[in-house]
Amino acid sequence: MSVRAHLLLKLVLLLPCLSLHNSANAARASLQYNGFYVTSPVLSDGSYYCEYLRFYPDGAAISVSSECGAVARRTINRWFHRDKSGNPPENVSSGQFGISGNHLNFRSRLKDGEVIYWGKIRQRSLRMHSLSRITGYRDFVTYRFYPYAEPENLRE
Repeated sequence: MSVRAHLLLKLVLLLPCLSLHNSANAARASLQYNGFYVTSPVLSDGSYYCEYLRFYPDGAAISVSSECGAVARRTINRWFHRDKSGNPPENVSSGQFGISGNHLNFRSRLKDGEVIYWGKIRQRSLRMHSLSRITGYRDFVTYRFYPYAEPENLRE
């Protein structure tokens, strides 16, 4: 058997295995809607902040930067609550997301501009690149998932 034929045979035998492996990873790594994703604390201008992302089954995404910690996580719930029409609160950056396999992308818009996000969905996290069209700042961070129950006073 020629080297070329041997290589083609290996490829034919390996492709189904690779496909099964990728399908298994995609099944395990799905976007979560019953909570939010948050970065590790980032120091900026002498204080720490975290970035929070929330996704909804209808394709909506909300992005918020705020203090870090348990108190801040409880406070941000009201920013993630949408009205009966599905609109986020005023002055909260939002947009629509797209998923292809385990790849996620979206644009989060506010009055003064937008931030573009793209990256990969992992089992309980996101590895995201971002580019601010407002300041030109680029970043690559991990967002960890935190489930939560929406407070009763915010439910419709």
